[in-house]
Amino acid sequence: MNIQNPPKYSEASHHLTEIHKLALSFHLLYQQKPDDANQILEELKETIASIYNTLPPPEIPDRSLSYDYATYFSCIQQLHETPLIKIDIGDQTLVTQAFINIIAQAQRRL
Repeated sequence: MNIQNPPKYSEASHHLTEIHKLALSFHLLYQQKPDDANQILEELKETIASIYNTLPPPEIPDRSLSYDYATYFSCIQQLHETPLIKIDIGDQTLVTQAFINIIAQAQRRL
């Protein structure tokens, strides 16, 4: 794990947007070609893991940041620990939408 400084607002926003786009791409492709959606799902997991593994914990509030880093960290941590998965029984749309809602909620709070 290569922990760095917290990302600037623009980087954090870009990360959330990138993850959001991947989740939406998975959702749209899954509806048409479920088997082809695996590649996007793997890319999504790798992207989240890559981001998560570079983030320091938000133990001490950083006054130099112009956004709520704890919210950003919590979102990335939650997405990392409970990744989007394909389900065999149930409604994949609901599962994917719940994942996307986590991202959207963090984007609003930044």
